[in-house]
Amino acid sequence: MVAPRVLKRLNKLRNSLEHDFVSPSRDEVEDFIDVASLFIELSNGLFRMYAWQFAVYDKQTYGDKNGFQVNLNRDDNSMEVNMYKTNGKVTTYVVRPGEHEYIP
Repeated sequence: MVAPRVLKRLNKLRNSLEHDFVSPSRDEVEDFIDVASLFIELSNGLFRMYAWQFAVYDKQTYGDKNGFQVNLNRDDNSMEVNMYKTNGKVTTYVVRPGEHEYIP
């Protein structure tokens, strides 16, 4: 986590640039970029922790044999939908980037 004094210093630098039109030094700009890069990397790590799979079943009526499951593949941005029917049949659809069903 970035220390509050670093954020205060960077905010002061930003305000000076935005309101007083004072150009920052190269070192100040590099510090700002480093902190922004750390924030982006931390944010990406947090988003990776979210579920990339979910399922919906009517367990009360049909148990876990009727419903659907969605898997989101982070590697190729595809989406796989498995539909489970009461007769035991599973139908799978895969949608990949570039296909007309795919909505980014």
